[in-house]
Amino acid sequence: MGIDYIRRDFPGGDSTNRVRSRRPLIEQVWEVDQVSLASNRLVHVPEGFAHGQLRVIPTRAAREVIVNGVIHRDWLSPQPTTVEHTGDMLTVTSPGGFLGGITPDNIITHPAVPRYRSLAEAMATLRLGEREGIGVDRMVRDMLAIGRPEPEISEITGPYVRVGLVGGDPDSEIVEFLASIEPPATASDVDALLIIDHLTRTGWIDTATAMPVLQCPETEAHAAIMRLASAKAGRDLVLTPVKGVPAGRQDAYRLSGPAHRRLAHRASRLTTPAGRKAQLADWANKRHRISSTEAADLTGLSIPYAGKVLTSLEEEGILKPGREGKAGRGFYYVPATQP
Repeated sequence: MGIDYIRRDFPGGDSTNRVRSRRPLIEQVWEVDQVSLASNRLVHVPEGFAHGQLRVIPTRAAREVIVNGVIHRDWLSPQPTTVEHTGDMLTVTSPGGFLGGITPDNIITHPAVPRYRSLAEAMATLRLGEREGIGVDRMVRDMLAIGRPEPEISEITGPYVRVGLVGGDPDSEIVEFLASIEPPATASDVDALLIIDHLTRTGWIDTATAMPVLQCPETEAHAAIMRLASAKAGRDLVLTPVKGVPAGRQDAYRLSGPAHRRLAHRASRLTTPAGRKAQLADWANKRHRISSTEAADLTGLSIPYAGKVLTSLEEEGILKPGREGKAGRGFYYVPATQP
């Protein structure tokens, strides 16, 4: 048995469908693909959007995660590839760990390392898998493009590789926002989607922080930021440089005002008192300093109010003055505990 598919309407519920057979592998893959598609809700989005209706788990992402769980598994193991389809979440657990230096931290950009090349070639010939090894890219892109989290990929004891797709109703605001970006190819650029997702959660990005997010080296991370910095959503730029960065320091970017307003529902945590403090502490720790001008631009607060937030972080022992005199032009804070 190659695949064991289990369908539950909600976590902990009884299975409502199960597919287990000893039919040829290709037939098993096809059957599981069709059964999972039948349980993959179709959601209608408001008229005028780029897509009239969308699946709560993008069809291509669902197919990729199932096929990858078959192609890259260890076929010497007697255990099946388990496909758990619970509510709007699809989780595939396949026997065998990562190969050839692949880890969750580089899986998006690492060259494909098929365990069984002939199987991978056969699946690609049948148009069920990606010969080019970009299946993970597609899963990430398709999930983020409807406002869902990127795939959760891990290696667990066994070893097994576990991939989870957390589906749900598409975020109509982000679908509309991405559809408005020029050039249009930006909305299909996995790097751009990862950067936008990162910005709604952390508020800012620079080349150094982009490298682990995009899983690429410095020059490629910088180029990805510059591509998005030149893109527009309607008449407005998507990104804008953070103000107050000293000359000679690496530039950093945030969402432009119009872009932030359109995605405010996704960045709401950053506008809470705790969220602002976390954002400014993150900036200070990674950039090794923070001024009231930088803090104000990051949070959208006035410079005096941003200064009060920095003072509060000092009182909490998170920041300390960058020099003895806390007044005057060019004053800034540094992390209280330097690495």
